[in-house]
Amino acid sequence: GHVENRLANLAQKSLQVFADVITMYQAGLYEIRDGKLVPGALATIGSEHVLIADDLMLQDVYTSKAVLSPANFID
Repeated sequence: GHVENRLANLAQKSLQVFADVITMYQAGLYEIRDGKLVPGALATIGSEHVLIADDLMLQDVYTSKAVLSPANFID
């Protein structure tokens, strides 16, 4: 729907900003809904990006709930 398209568009633009600021060869932005990862990336950079479910950084995000939001770009 419309909300999903807006979210995917924001994700792609955000990922491009990250790539412009720091060097990234592979990355993806994913949605978390009701505390669960929604399958399929909203946006990716690199042709071989693969989400690794047991990655320590991803596990830290689940634990700390420290995530980047669009509001971080506004501040």
